[in-house]
Amino acid sequence: TAEDFLRRNLSDVLSSVSRAKSMKPGGMECVLDDITVKILKEQAAAFIPERVRYWSEQLGLAMPDKITYTSAQKRFGSCRKYPDGRVHLCFSYRLMQFPKDAVDAVVLHEVAHMRHMDHSTAFYALIRSVMPDYDSRHSKLKETENMP
Repeated sequence: TAEDFLRRNLSDVLSSVSRAKSMKPGGMECVLDDITVKILKEQAAAFIPERVRYWSEQLGLAMPDKITYTSAQKRFGSCRKYPDGRVHLCFSYRLMQFPKDAVDAVVLHEVAHMRHMDHSTAFYALIRSVMPDYDSRHSKLKETENMP
């Protein structure tokens, strides 16, 4: 499916990639064309659930009940626990503009919220127990020069 999409839209995709590379937005705040949005959503759907599964297993947690993607420009991700025990993780597809190791730090951050719904010392200790370089990975989200 992805190959067919690329064959049909190659010139648009290359144009979008070229424009995206020339943009240096503050954080995730930039206007994206439809082709770029489609590509970022496909990348998120291919990468994020696999990493949620991996980090859930590393932390001994069940997979969340739902994973969704938004166009959020200010929030990389969120975790919501419902009174009935269901868990919903949400990620901005715009994250896919950043290096994969930085995206992975966001995924772990949200998965860790399934155990600690706060930003306590215990929360960060849990994260750093499985990702010792979390801080350096996460700092890439603030450095737009690291965007592809």
